[in-house]
Amino acid sequence: MIFQFSERNPPPHLRFLLFKKISDKFIHVMIRKWFKINKGDITIVQFILEGYEGFATVSTIDPQTAILQVLIIPEFIEDVDGILDHLKDQFKLQEMAAGGQQALPC
Repeated sequence: MIFQFSERNPPPHLRFLLFKKISDKFIHVMIRKWFKINKGDITIVQFILEGYEGFATVSTIDPQTAILQVLIIPEFIEDVDGILDHLKDQFKLQEMAAGGQQALPC
């Protein structure tokens, strides 16, 4: 799917998507979400999410403050949101605003 709009001013409903420029057009790459979690739960949450191979990737942004980044393939957003909702209850994940780092397609 190709979107035609400015990199600096995407439509409001698409601002949560990451974009990669291809010539003068932009395509979405991954949906980025950040979560604050207890340090002791980083490994198990990462293991659970990556067990759903091909849905998302998980990175530890800051192990000291226990911030996880989840990059979600757009086609699986509903599935991953369901998994995250379940994990929020079990592991007290707190969604936070994602930082300005760029993510590359897998």
